[in-house]
Amino acid sequence: MASNVQNPFIPKEFYESYEPYTYRARDFFIGFLVFLVIFINYIITLTPSVAAGDHGELATTTYALGAPHPSGYPLFAILGKFFSYLPFGNVAYRVNLMSAFAGAFTVFVFFMFALKILGIVRKPTIVRDREGWDLKIYVPAILASLMLGFSNLLWNQSIIGEVYSLNSLLNGLVLIALILWYEDVAFGYYHYNKPYLGTRYLVLLFFLMGLSLTDHHLSAGYIIPISVIVVVLIFSALYGKVKFSWGDLLTAKGGVIIGFLLSLLIAIVVFYFMGWAPRRPLNMTEAITITLIPFLPISFAGIVWWLYPERDEDVWIKDLMRVSFWALVFFLLPIFVFYGYLLIRSIAIYNMPEAEIRVLTWGEIRSLDVLWTHILRKQYGALGGVPVYYSFLQLWEMIKLHLSQFHILLYLLLIPGFIGLFKKDINFSVSLVFIWFTFLLLFSLFIQGEPVARSVAFWSVFLLQSYFIMALVIAQGMQTTMDWVQELISKKE
Repeated sequence: MASNVQNPFIPKEFYESYEPYTYRARDFFIGFLVFLVIFINYIITLTPSVAAGDHGELATTTYALGAPHPSGYPLFAILGKFFSYLPFGNVAYRVNLMSAFAGAFTVFVFFMFALKILGIVRKPTIVRDREGWDLKIYVPAILASLMLGFSNLLWNQSIIGEVYSLNSLLNGLVLIALILWYEDVAFGYYHYNKPYLGTRYLVLLFFLMGLSLTDHHLSAGYIIPISVIVVVLIFSALYGKVKFSWGDLLTAKGGVIIGFLLSLLIAIVVFYFMGWAPRRPLNMTEAITITLIPFLPISFAGIVWWLYPERDEDVWIKDLMRVSFWALVFFLLPIFVFYGYLLIRSIAIYNMPEAEIRVLTWGEIRSLDVLWTHILRKQYGALGGVPVYYSFLQLWEMIKLHLSQFHILLYLLLIPGFIGLFKKDINFSVSLVFIWFTFLLLFSLFIQGEPVARSVAFWSVFLLQSYFIMALVIAQGMQTTMDWVQELISKKE
């Protein structure tokens, strides 16, 4: 049943004129061809054995099912073990091949994500022939995908056994889950009278965000801004459909909201001060506490979902707690499973009779405190201790790195790209820009050391997920420019 409520965040005019892009079989076929072109190129240029840096250690620990250096990268290690069973090449080559596959798959994911954006219809100004072969959808998506696949950094990281191409793939999947959930909530708002929170896609989104953290902690640069977006979107989904006043803060439903937010805040604060903040290895008390503290908001949401009375006017409370429960559970599930693997495997290796086997794992992770010390990279020291103005200098280095990935003429498409994105959907476009710039800001604060060439060369590999978004804006710039040219030709005729 359609709703008559107006939402200032998702105006009814938007709902009535907006048509999201729906994937077709041909999209997956074209995406596979793009994947194949990039994958073959990566195979041809693949490093034949061990390269410099961490590659030898990662290949060795992956083959032995050991623990790589902090933060452990368990997802990379487990997937790499499967690739190590391939019947050709040496072990290092097989692990390198996994990076090539992840890099090419990243391009496939980018192509599918670009189609979602480029295929948006906003009647009457933006209309696409989505039943036929609309060149203004496919040409920019294909060209931008190839541009990303042949970019300097993705190519470089996809031909060696490193974690960054897999990290880029996971964060691309996170963005697809985000837009699927966003569109689901936007259309559900006016399709249902009751609040619609899009549980399926939201749980998928949180699962993928948790999974991405098991490859590299860089994903936090996406997770933090996306979490803010999730809160805003949930609020917009409840807006106008939920009767709530300041006086309700003293009622049961007000207590539930305050209680859940408080439990979530306590979990975050405890994890920060007992886990992230200490500039030393963690002790067992701290390790146990930060392991159990996430179950405080999970338990609170689960108990309320189970016990809160069934009342039509407050059914949104149960729905909100149900969504929160499953989102948090599926966010933590891959983190506990894959990082727990490091602990279990390290204990197994330590108990092997061959003493030399132990060198195949990084440290002796045989207890929870050592595991968390490893995950939180305490061996590398704490953040901070460098002048604040270094962050601004690092931002300037980031700008220069961004301008070095693609041909200089392609950056002219950024302006029509932003114009086209905001014209199609200002809500999601603002969200995308917010994710992009928040990631860069957080990353600039994360970087340690002086902004000199040696330091820049070290951390430049961390920017892959930023180039993913920039390539999308360029793709939209291609489409917007094609629209402008078509309008100009039509006027002359």
